[in-house]
Amino acid sequence: MMLVIDVTKGMQTQSAECLVIGQIACQKMIVVLNKIDLLPESKRQAAIEKMTKKMQKTLENTKFHECPIVSVSAKPGGPEAPETVVPVGVSELIEVLKAEAYLPKRDPSGPFLMAIDHCFSIKGQGTVMTGTILSGSVSVGDNVEIPALKLCDDYSVIGRSLFKKETNIQIFVGLKVKLSTGEEGLIEGGFGQSGKFKIRIPDGVKPETKALLTTISKKKPKAGKGDTPKEDESNRVDSVQPVHITLLFKRYVFDSQKKMIQS
Repeated sequence: MMLVIDVTKGMQTQSAECLVIGQIACQKMIVVLNKIDLLPESKRQAAIEKMTKKMQKTLENTKFHECPIVSVSAKPGGPEAPETVVPVGVSELIEVLKAEAYLPKRDPSGPFLMAIDHCFSIKGQGTVMTGTILSGSVSVGDNVEIPALKLCDDYSVIGRSLFKKETNIQIFVGLKVKLSTGEEGLIEGGFGQSGKFKIRIPDGVKPETKALLTTISKKKPKAGKGDTPKEDESNRVDSVQPVHITLLFKRYVFDSQKKMIQS
């Protein structure tokens, strides 16, 4: 795996997402610090060394903590630069790739396990999944089980409507929130551009809160054309009070690392 990082920006949300996928599907990684031509020549080496240390710090608790870090400029001057411009550092990157490359091994006799990389629809074909087979094998006609992702457990809940969909929730990660049912938790992260986010409850979700959330999530049955919806109390969940999430600030500042600070 090659994790390409803009040397002027460092790790971004999409970079972290790629890193998570890499830890599942890959055994080796090379970090490529790209666009070094955008750095002032007098400060270039110092900036590269600084970003290299940042990446090493970021990766120190992952399986890639000792991976090579190579600085390059794939297209000095950008897309408008003439074709005669020579890339910087690419030949060194190729040598590192040669040194790190290996033939992966897996046990075809083990249980079939595939990490899903993409899921999309093709007209006339239906839903298509592509991924990386980590172990085992599969043949035409075999049944494959697709487990569901459990997003809510005894120590976490999924929140919504606190942020706009375009908000970068990453800058709020780690901040304290309080549920109207009394639990206190920390924002762990978001789910793309959905506006939803995960809250970790260190002391656990109360049984009554979990029951309330389960009741709220139930959908009322749709009435057919000309039918009159039944007034059965078991189907009436609209009267249940929602669980509100509160994010409080006595004051807040926007620091140089683009993180919200709560006091």
